[in-house]
Amino acid sequence: MQALGTFLWLRQLFALLLESIPSAIVSQRLETHCFFWGRVGRCFDCRCLTARGVALRDFLCSLAWMQDLVQTYNSPNLQVTRIDIGDSFLKTRDVTKGYDIYALKITGNSTASSNITKSTMMVTSGMHPREYAPPELLQRWATQLVQAYGVDADTTAILDHAEIHLVIQVNPDGRALAETTQPTRRKNLNEANAQSCPKDQTGVDLNRNFPFQWGRTSGSSSNKCAQTYRGSAAASEPETQAIVNYALSIFPTSQRQTVSPISAYPAETTSGVFIDVHAAGELIIWPWGYQEAKSPNHLDLQALVNKYIHFNGYASSGPDDAFGSVASAGVTFELGYARRQDCNYFENSILPGNLQALTYAAKVSSKPYSLPKGPDIASMIVSQEQVVNLPGAFVTVTLAVSDQTFAASQALESAQQTVALVRIHVDVHPYDTSDTTGPLVTLSGSQLQVGVSSEGSPTTMGVATIFLDQLLDTRPGRHAIYADAVDSDGTVGPVTAACRFWSGGCCSRWYACWNGCGVGRSSKDKVMASPTLAWPDMNALPANAF
Repeated sequence: MQALGTFLWLRQLFALLLESIPSAIVSQRLETHCFFWGRVGRCFDCRCLTARGVALRDFLCSLAWMQDLVQTYNSPNLQVTRIDIGDSFLKTRDVTKGYDIYALKITGNSTASSNITKSTMMVTSGMHPREYAPPELLQRWATQLVQAYGVDADTTAILDHAEIHLVIQVNPDGRALAETTQPTRRKNLNEANAQSCPKDQTGVDLNRNFPFQWGRTSGSSSNKCAQTYRGSAAASEPETQAIVNYALSIFPTSQRQTVSPISAYPAETTSGVFIDVHAAGELIIWPWGYQEAKSPNHLDLQALVNKYIHFNGYASSGPDDAFGSVASAGVTFELGYARRQDCNYFENSILPGNLQALTYAAKVSSKPYSLPKGPDIASMIVSQEQVVNLPGAFVTVTLAVSDQTFAASQALESAQQTVALVRIHVDVHPYDTSDTTGPLVTLSGSQLQVGVSSEGSPTTMGVATIFLDQLLDTRPGRHAIYADAVDSDGTVGPVTAACRFWSGGCCSRWYACWNGCGVGRSSKDKVMASPTLAWPDMNALPANAF
């Protein structure tokens, strides 16, 4: 009993310290912790320690993690920056209290083209403080992206052509409180109604405070004590204002609509993806949510959500503000089945599929209303990692392409087409403005054979031969391979990048170069775009692989 009393006293002391630490101290990162239902550990020892624990970093650890990520990975080739986009409610009332709201921006700069218009993807989490899994998912994905950049060809291509913006803790005041004295805290800490409501029910539900269609009685409440209280006015809360203003600053102005009702956004010219991550329910919610009606881009969004569901296995249900305000393909992910998800389920069920869904969203963010309706490159294998540039030297690229492989429902109209054309580019990404020569190799007609994948979906196979003397740059060096495909309706699918091969050589035969020179990869690392978008084992790759 004495030991238990000591434990509870230490836990209470830690909770009090957590509430009283000013936000400025976080930047010093003197001693930051992770909280596992009473377990305290160093920030970078955050792991799922027991089946009863929470597989998530605490709030202060999250802030320190972001700062460390920036310091470790920001470089001339990879931009990893922390942007102060606003203040929490408490900080707007007293600068010595509350917290800054940060966006984490990740994008690559290693592409040869200097005139690329990058697409935008914005993801938010932590809007409801009691939902622990969403911020951790975003932190894991950010870590995966920066670690894979320059190592995994597909990740590198994605980040070179897109900006990823993650607002991981939208409601920092509430999250700090949810970890201590108010575990059911859902709203922000606007205490305008503090006298009339129970302590943990004060504040505004930020999710109901966004300006698009604000004030509707269906799905929100005017009762200040209700958990869905929408606030005194549209975007009345500083946290909401921070998200709205930041979104308006990063998504293209030209594609927005200023009149109501919203009409269909052009599928071929509208870019941008927005995902708001919550828990729980294992659902993907997509427009419209405020009314029982289909949005004007219903079939486009349906095709996109159908691809997301392939990866995370969730059900779909019909966020509105991003779609209605900035034209981005906006949806909500509801993770898992509990607000404080157990470790095993988070690690084994929530994490793998949703990491892949987020990566796919980034891949199609340049045309989210069009690319998901086209064929996906399910796998791409390069025959050789090292090849000597002798007369007639070549490599072969074997591709599996399908409209159906990544489609959760193959009954949708967008998943019914056959593959008509496969296009392969070397060294120049097809989105780059410097791509003036078009694809190096195309496959069509009898060059494509229809079969069935291991998952039972129709798949088109093709083998392309790339002769080294066809390359724009035949000097010894590394080469990236990019592929996309066109279906029988003329719809183009997303670009996938494969592992690179080397021309020129240090050895007399390509297969001797792996052991002799230490460049290239072992055979197990050749597939960079597997049917499940599996990530390579970073520990298995040579330090000089790319």
